[in-house]
Amino acid sequence: DLGGSSLQAAELISLLRTDPATVSFTVRDLYESRTIAEMAKRARTTVSVEVPLADEPLEELGHPVLATVVQTAWLLLGLVLGSVGTWLVTFEALPRLVHSLGLVPFLLLSPVFLLLGVSLYTPFTVLLVAIIKRVLIGRYQPLRAPVWGSFYVRNWMVQQAAYIIPWTLLEGTTFHLTALRMLGARIGRRVHIHRGVNLKQGGWDLLDIGDDVTISQEAAVRLVDLDDGHIVVGAVSIGAGSTLDIRAGLSPNTVMEPESYLAALSSLPEGGRIPRSERWDGIPAKPAGSRPSRRPRRRNCRRDARS
Repeated sequence: DLGGSSLQAAELISLLRTDPATVSFTVRDLYESRTIAEMAKRARTTVSVEVPLADEPLEELGHPVLATVVQTAWLLLGLVLGSVGTWLVTFEALPRLVHSLGLVPFLLLSPVFLLLGVSLYTPFTVLLVAIIKRVLIGRYQPLRAPVWGSFYVRNWMVQQAAYIIPWTLLEGTTFHLTALRMLGARIGRRVHIHRGVNLKQGGWDLLDIGDDVTISQEAAVRLVDLDDGHIVVGAVSIGAGSTLDIRAGLSPNTVMEPESYLAALSSLPEGGRIPRSERWDGIPAKPAGSRPSRRPRRRNCRRDARS
């Protein structure tokens, strides 16, 4: 109410974690306990309750050393393949092309070659990531697994592979939706996903977006999340005609029913559901009335003038 922001909340939590009494505090605790008195109560109930990580079963901890070895090998493989590909293009393909065409024709045609290269590279990388996902993951299913475990590492490998897709070029276009569909997402017609929406974290098979949905700038659709030493994968369903406003966020296992609305800077926690035609606001999001009325489509000006 006094103008606080998510950045200030993160700074406050960082300060609180320097005190043993509030070392386990999270941003969620701050949003749920919005006064100093409520935070003091939560501090008294949480202090000395944390169980040391070493007391947990070994299988629940994952295998950090083995995971690090696998991740290092994956990064080295990517570096080697990327270096070989760059060398072949730079020192083999381009010199031969210049020699066969001549320098001046090559320079004049270089924009065409660049466009052709991007047109071929983009679908190739999407198809490659889809194959890697199918081999390492198969189809994503809702689950909760320990960090540094097998699934965590395999999903990390898929995430790293997804970064080779030129998402920046695709954002805001229909090709963005096509790429997501190829990775397993179910997306309806006339869907607009604004720039800055990060959908590179995996879990695409669990994403269901209906017709006429708007996902605004820098909104967060968290199909994959981390919670208390675990990786959480859950479905996100956005019904037809719904709107996810600027920097609003959806956690795993959440549902927005048709024509629902999540206000700007709001967050729907895991397991949340916004009923049809309702507007929710806040962190965590709560009912805040009916959704804003849609603007009527503008009629053709020439047609109006004639009438």
